[in-house]
Amino acid sequence: MHDPGHLLFRRALRVAIVLPLAYLFTQYVLQMPAGSTYTVFGTFVLLSFADFGGPTRDRALAYIFTGIAGLVAVVLGTVAALNPFAAVICTFIVGAGLTYTGLLRGYVATATMSILLPFVIAVTAGPGLDQLPQRLIGFAVAVVVSLAAALLMWPAHYRSALRQRIADTMDASANVIRAMWPAPTSGSAPVIDLHTRQRELTEAHHRMREQYDGQMMRPGSATSRDRALLQTIDELGRLRIILRWEPRTGDYTMPGDQALADCAAEAMDRSGDAIGRGGPAPQSKALDHLREQHRVELENWSAQQLSSGNSQVVRPTIDAGFHLRLTAAMAELVARHTRIAVGAPPEEHPFTGWGLPSVDHELQPWRILRNHLTFRSPWFRNSLRAGLALALAVTVVYATGVGHGFWVVLGTLTALRLDVLGTGKTAVQAIVGTIGGFLVGTGVILLFGDKPLALWILLPVVIFMSGYAPGAISLAVGQGSFTVFVIVFYGIVAGPSLETGEWRVVDVGIGLAISLVVSLMMWPRGVAGRVNESLIASVHASTAYLVAAYERLANGPGAQEQLELAATAADAAVGNAYESFDLAIAQRGNSESLGPTWSFVANAAGHIAACADLVVFLSTVSTTPSTNSDAGKLLVACAKLVQSSADTATDRLCPTLTDKQTQDYCNQQAFTPEQFDQPEVSGLGHAFAELESQVDTCLADWQDTATSPANDSVGQQALSLVWAEEWLIHLMWVTSRIEAATSAKPGSAPLTPIESDKTEA
Repeated sequence: MHDPGHLLFRRALRVAIVLPLAYLFTQYVLQMPAGSTYTVFGTFVLLSFADFGGPTRDRALAYIFTGIAGLVAVVLGTVAALNPFAAVICTFIVGAGLTYTGLLRGYVATATMSILLPFVIAVTAGPGLDQLPQRLIGFAVAVVVSLAAALLMWPAHYRSALRQRIADTMDASANVIRAMWPAPTSGSAPVIDLHTRQRELTEAHHRMREQYDGQMMRPGSATSRDRALLQTIDELGRLRIILRWEPRTGDYTMPGDQALADCAAEAMDRSGDAIGRGGPAPQSKALDHLREQHRVELENWSAQQLSSGNSQVVRPTIDAGFHLRLTAAMAELVARHTRIAVGAPPEEHPFTGWGLPSVDHELQPWRILRNHLTFRSPWFRNSLRAGLALALAVTVVYATGVGHGFWVVLGTLTALRLDVLGTGKTAVQAIVGTIGGFLVGTGVILLFGDKPLALWILLPVVIFMSGYAPGAISLAVGQGSFTVFVIVFYGIVAGPSLETGEWRVVDVGIGLAISLVVSLMMWPRGVAGRVNESLIASVHASTAYLVAAYERLANGPGAQEQLELAATAADAAVGNAYESFDLAIAQRGNSESLGPTWSFVANAAGHIAACADLVVFLSTVSTTPSTNSDAGKLLVACAKLVQSSADTATDRLCPTLTDKQTQDYCNQQAFTPEQFDQPEVSGLGHAFAELESQVDTCLADWQDTATSPANDSVGQQALSLVWAEEWLIHLMWVTSRIEAATSAKPGSAPLTPIESDKTEA
């Protein structure tokens, strides 16, 4: 049995106590027999499947909104049942729609079954408009009782495992920052080398992703807290990429470097305390002030050096600060998102994002849903499968007139998985459990059918097992326990009868058969078979956006429409790649052998798109490249070189890489010192060497105009130009990691895979 913290035990005990009382209230106090079914099954599903987590206020609101949606579903199902054709069409729309909104995860995904069940009961019951008031009151009783029970009876105040692992990743990130920019010490404290700290960060990040990837009920995008948590995970992934890249800084430093690094590490520490250990919400005002002060000092210093004729030291000094500034900016974004994720109000002071996009940009639910309205999206395809399967089940119910028809629909829903193999395995477990439950239930009826008091005594016991067994023991035991529950319940309501168990087996068998047929008809391989295709598309779209961003930087806003189209396409493609990868892990489990490769390529696509966002922002604050056409042309040429390299590597990587090559690559690349180094420009090709020379020429030319009035200060122009070059060098490093994967050699020692993360732009 698997029940950490006894959460399932408490949940099942709560249902076992409350459900019989709710039924008695509706049946005998309100005297609404048509509503008692909605009270019983509504209470069961709300407390067993929709046990919302989070703060008390959020949980209460989740139950209230779920209850309102469930009442609407009762009305829709009752009205649709007036006509069989309308019932089938409405079932398809509701089933597909609710499945599709599961894309938002979190509270939305958790509430899906609690909304779908009352609709299914109503739509399969046949015409019954006169019973609508009782049905609504019956389900309303379930909502009120469930809300009170969830908030008052053993409320689960536990810190989620995901948040704890996020905190561990933040702590490890802080340690890497301190190792990368070590503060002067007296020599008495032991010093842990940078590569050890980077290994610890990789391990912490891997554990965080294990808790996140493929988890269908994880926090989603429906609330600001959940969105902030997702953005925190995304920023931690981007920060990890930056902290794995170790540029050679030499002796080029600025006086404020150490204070900025220390403040960034402290921000990560405070964020970890807040999200993982209940500490106060982090504040980023000090770090934001230091970042802006550091930028102004660097800008002024660059202008002074240029006016003094020292252009040769400007580029290497800006290069050296590039890495630190990115780290500090990522640390501030993590702190800002963490504040919201722990329930604190957002920071009042604005994010000084010169060189980074605004922190206000966040993934809104409508945007996520819109991006996946395509047959390329696994969520869209899966929602169509679910809608068709449920509609077919309702068709069978109306065509055959089977008793308790909603069991057919629920049987279909129980077995339907992302691929035919998973559906088949689940169907076998479900039918075995149902038959076992039928045999036990038959024995109960034969022994205690004429003793109503005995059935009432057994009722809480079988309710408890129905709520506890699916999560703590197995699906088969859960199905068996639920079968015994309905046999006992209907033995109390309608009198003991063996027909209840017989109908249960027949209905579930029909539902399971429908799920298998639909799985065979529609995308039988599920999501995993199309992950490679979505990954290739995401890299191609991201690199196209990167080129468009550099063209905007070089040529001005003339092609703004094309840039926006490229940005939209990249956003949709990257999101689709992440969801494809995520659902593939859910389909096959975290043991999926190609998981590290999928994650690596998805990570690269997201990071390239994020870098393009930064270049677009640079183009809005500086006109530097337009003052020198050669520099602008070379920036675009190098961006196209990144595009060609990344696209070619991905095209070669995804279709041909074997499981063994994947593991060998991950093992071979594990923490060799050279993997962290910034590549030499001389090794990146003629275009990059020309670009570096042209940047130096630009800086030398600006020596003569450093004191002339201009729209942009010459220091700002210098920062913009050098940073634009630095992003391209960095992305060539990212591309080289993809290229290395296609030439992995066997025979490496078995080490922990290092590429098990993904980062959204």
